[in-house]
Amino acid sequence: MPHNHTPPPPRDHDAAYRHRRALLWALALTASVMIIEFIVGINIGSLALLADAAHMATDTTALLLAALTAHATTRPSPAHRSFGLLRLEVLTATINALLLTGLCITIVAEAITRIGSPTTIPPHTLLVTATIGLLINLISWRILHPSAQQSINVNAARLEVLADLIGSVTVILTALLLAWTGWWWLDSLAAISLAVLIIPRTAHILRDTIRILLEAAPRTTSIPDLTAALATLPGVRQVHDVHVWTITTGVTSASAHLLTAPGTPHATLLPQALQLLSHRYAIDHATIQIEENRRVCHGTPSLPCTPAQ
Repeated sequence: MPHNHTPPPPRDHDAAYRHRRALLWALALTASVMIIEFIVGINIGSLALLADAAHMATDTTALLLAALTAHATTRPSPAHRSFGLLRLEVLTATINALLLTGLCITIVAEAITRIGSPTTIPPHTLLVTATIGLLINLISWRILHPSAQQSINVNAARLEVLADLIGSVTVILTALLLAWTGWWWLDSLAAISLAVLIIPRTAHILRDTIRILLEAAPRTTSIPDLTAALATLPGVRQVHDVHVWTITTGVTSASAHLLTAPGTPHATLLPQALQLLSHRYAIDHATIQIEENRRVCHGTPSLPCTPAQ
């Protein structure tokens, strides 16, 4: 029973190196601002600054994952890790989403408590810290911009930095209003607003990572449709044992057994099947096993094979 699979796509190592370098610079800058905001936010008691730091933490993780992905494309996989470190992205994102969800819930609970008994916050310190964050985010955005035109991975990271810019602007406006009005509850209101922006993102990340860890098919891939498409190929009598799963973001694998009529040219059928999976379903790593006999399996372990009609 012959089988074959598609080779991994070619890699542009020079481009991957440039993308990784841009990502690492943006990661270092964003992480530095995140740490500064956490420290200052705790010292002056600003929940808005802590919420913005948490917002930056989500983007720091996104930059880290993007950097890991770029790094993985330039490193050969060891024999005992057939997919390299690609799943590390999923594990890191899951842990980060859980931690940030807990942090946001804590910030919101504290902010609600403070609205009734607001805490005095030095607006000038808040303004300076948020302005530094805004400037650093602008630098990170500029660093990522050239590579973003060539890499979906880097472009997604650039959008994360853009979200950080919005958070920094929110804190700057809060600081200005505090200095002008003295309404200390504005800090709590800003913290709640930023937390509300973060929680849907972490929920989305958890939904996607859990789906990957459970090795479910991508949302855009219908297994029945894919099976039916393979069954339309010339000479295919039945398709069974179809599996589609995601290794990490943008990396999908599949396997399937094709039962063929006697005399079907396997050398022609195999490229057709692989091309169908690649072009129609964006699956570039597939293993197809071609079987030729007089029995058709139902594809369900509990059901026996029955003679072909």
